[in-house]
This record gives sequence, C-alpha cells and structure tokens, in this order.
Amino acid sequence: MRSIIDFSEFKMNSVVKKEDRVVENNVDTMKDKTPTNDVVSLAENLQMLRDRFPEKILFTIKDTAAILNLSSEYIRKKIAKRIITSVKFGGRKMIHLNTVATLITRGI
Repeated sequence: MRSIIDFSEFKMNSVVKKEDRVVENNVDTMKDKTPTNDVVSLAENLQMLRDRFPEKILFTIKDTAAILNLSSEYIRKKIAKRIITSVKFGGRKMIHLNTVATLITRGI
C-alpha cells in the first residue's frame, strides 16, 4: 500500500550513531561497532537548516520544539536552566540558527 504523504521531504539528516544492545546471561553489554557514515556533522545540520529555512536566523521556542520534536515547555525549561542559549528579541525569547544546529547534532 502506498502512502499518501511523501515523507522523503521531511527527512532530517540528524541520524545519530546508535549501538546495538545485546543481553547475554542477564548482563547488558554493548556490541562494538565501527563508526558509520550515519553520523551527521554540525556543518551538515547547519546547511540543512539553512536550506529548509532560508529566511530565518532566529527561531521561536515553538519552532525549535517542532524541529527537535520536543515540547515547547521542555525547551522553555532548558532555557530557564541556561542549558539552551537564547536571545531576547522584541519581548520574545528566540534561539539562534547555530544553537538549533548544535542541538540537532549533539543533543541536549
């Protein structure tokens, strides 16, 4: 069955290397894997954001939450704890493009 929505447009290149988990004798161990090309660099994520949002330099909390697939409240809490840097612009807290790219690459 074909999907009505073409999800290839929405594919974000923020795949992070995941390691396979193996349970042996009730002991959780990590399988050794060599790095793959699945890891996306900061520069690639920055370029992806520039391509996707060519007119934006600053993102609202709502936009950032949507890009990171997180809640707005979670982003607000991280801003309040100064884990995510923001800029106050016109009475609103905004997150810079570079910060969003860093969050995509390294996580929170």
